[in-house]
Amino acid sequence: MQNILIALVDEIITMGERMGLDQKEIATRAGVGETTISKIKAGRDVRVSTLNKLAQVVGLKPCLGTNKPMLSQILSRDLMGQSDVPQH
Repeated sequence: MQNILIALVDEIITMGERMGLDQKEIATRAGVGETTISKIKAGRDVRVSTLNKLAQVVGLKPCLGTNKPMLSQILSRDLMGQSDVPQH
């Protein structure tokens, strides 16, 4: 799970850099402590609301997705995770 959080924070930082923002500025604009990003990268827990605030600063939106490739889901009629739902 920590690797996922680090990847998300790295993406936020990358997008911020493209906008001319450093980690400190991203955190400030998100209304969180200056060390928040460093703490997440060091393995500290983070609230989803904090991650969302950081992402919003750089125009991102955290979302959860499936590990299954999209084509596989379509072909198995499991696009919405409901393969056992009767087909009409």
